[in-house]
Amino acid sequence: MSTAISASQAIGGLAIELLVTFVLYGVTIAQAYIYALDCVNDPMYLKAVVVILALLETMHVITVMEILYHYTIASFGDFTQIFTITWTVGISLLTEILVVFIVQGFYIRRLWILSGHAKYLTTIAGTLLLVRIAFVLVMAARILHEGSLDAEFPTTIVMGFILGSSILGDAVIALGIVYYLFKSKSDTGIKQTDHILRRLLAYTISSGAITILVSIGLLFAFIFAQNNLLYPGLVTIAGKILYSNSLLASLNARQRIRTVPQSSDHVTMELSTLDLRARVPSPAMHITRVTLDVASLAGNEKGSPNSPRRKSICVS
Repeated sequence: MSTAISASQAIGGLAIELLVTFVLYGVTIAQAYIYALDCVNDPMYLKAVVVILALLETMHVITVMEILYHYTIASFGDFTQIFTITWTVGISLLTEILVVFIVQGFYIRRLWILSGHAKYLTTIAGTLLLVRIAFVLVMAARILHEGSLDAEFPTTIVMGFILGSSILGDAVIALGIVYYLFKSKSDTGIKQTDHILRRLLAYTISSGAITILVSIGLLFAFIFAQNNLLYPGLVTIAGKILYSNSLLASLNARQRIRTVPQSSDHVTMELSTLDLRARVPSPAMHITRVTLDVASLAGNEKGSPNSPRRKSICVS
């Protein structure tokens, strides 16, 4: 009985976490579908990134299914198999690190553009990403070749480098983007542009804070939950939340972020409601804005404190 309870404690959390992963995979596919509906004007490389991410996440969730089957069905009742590592764990690590490489590379490119090609900052972020990838590849290769991580493998050291580079890399990217967005906001002086930048700042700060906090949480889980399989499941969930879904959510939120409330100083009218054909000398001419000085039309003296403000009529 005690063995059964210990087995339940060891794999119960992992089973729940992997089931949550399936839900997050559904969210990923839904976000990719939403992106596909409104990506006509996006460059081809961005469309390719979304397709590759969807394929990698599909491959990853297939390996997660096999892992769940291995620990809950194939090894049912065999407590000695609970802490063995199946080969699909190595494949899962490879697919997930490819997702991390694509998403973090995308954010590093964004940081490069926002910073005006700041070499030192992007080099630091890129180096931390490469360090993380290198140690994950070492671990995945050991699992695929040996089928386990035996006592001779420095698991703690490797995981320390992976988690440390992850936390520092996420922090450098998030803080760098926030800094340059805030700097751009301070330099524009244009109300509409500042409104968009404020939205970008709020989104970047919230997503960056979540990323850093989750990475720190993974570090604590690795330190204090080594007697069960909670940590691998948390890594799987974190990968779904912080990378594919985060990038797809940012792409799908672009239109909402760009939306600027109409100023009260503007009145928008449909072109179909106006008969301007007699005033338009050529069919090729397009009227985009008509400005009327309503103060002079009202007969107020120029400079009067009670004179109404100038209004502009936008004709679209």
